[in-house]
Amino acid sequence: MLDFGTVSTAYGVHNRSLRGQVRHDLVSRQLDEHLAPGSLVLDVGCGDGQVTTRLAARGHSVIAVDPSETMLQRLRARLDALPRDVARQVTLHRAHLEDLRPADVGPVDAVACHGVLMYLPDSGAAITALARLLPEGGLLSVLTKNSDALAVQAGLRGDWTTAHAVLTERRDRTLGNLGLTTRGDTLADLRRAYDAAGVDLTAWFGVRVFSDHLDDEPLLPARYEELLDLEEVAARTSPYRELGRLLHLLGRR
Repeated sequence: MLDFGTVSTAYGVHNRSLRGQVRHDLVSRQLDEHLAPGSLVLDVGCGDGQVTTRLAARGHSVIAVDPSETMLQRLRARLDALPRDVARQVTLHRAHLEDLRPADVGPVDAVACHGVLMYLPDSGAAITALARLLPEGGLLSVLTKNSDALAVQAGLRGDWTTAHAVLTERRDRTLGNLGLTTRGDTLADLRRAYDAAGVDLTAWFGVRVFSDHLDDEPLLPARYEELLDLEEVAARTSPYRELGRLLHLLGRR
């Protein structure tokens, strides 16, 4: 399995980019809508803690899990820069998804796994493993690449050769933001995986509908908020959400 510590520099650059910020801000809002106040969330594949720190700032407790010590060190540095009452809401745990057991983390209210499945060979197996970490009624939040929309970014950027190839060859893999080829899933396949894992899908969102093709130059704060508000509406509105670069699914076990 890929050690994300080897691409940590590219990971940090993307997280600070316009598209990275839109993703993390939007998905954290969507997840928080479905959490009771003061929930305990298991963040699997937490990376440098983009989701973890946003949840902690909203008053949730978080067990942040990642197999990469480099990524956990970056998260520790981010926590050191936060107010103490926010940082103490976070516990770090080093582990691979496939090695996690409920006894390792105790009872949690929710499991989040964002931006991980596209690097794995089988999303269904991963979703089943994640669901096993939840008690009955627990929330499962998964964010992954939308294979039905892989041609959109290339097409809007003017890379029509790539867009044409994705469509005609029915590709489910394209180059991701870290310079690695990643795999997408269809909404239909993810629905089936949730069903097979005993998780009832309660909501889904398309993420980065109008901003995925943009270069990563910074926006003025007011313009960024305007874009984020637009993405928030598009994320839950068909047929626009079907064009999101990423799919965010939430369900109850």
